[in-house]
Amino acid sequence: MRTAHQNMNISDNEYMAAVDDVMAALDKNGIGQREKEEVLFIFL
Repeated sequence: MRTAHQNMNISDNEYMAAVDDVMAALDKNGIGQREKEEVLFIFL
């Protein structure tokens, strides 16, 4: 993901805020730990 968005002028803090939002949405919707780890792997 970082490579795909590297020329979009997104700061590290903004990127991590988006990751945090995605993880919070997964938590809120009862997504399992393994699935959350898979999504996190894609983002990082």
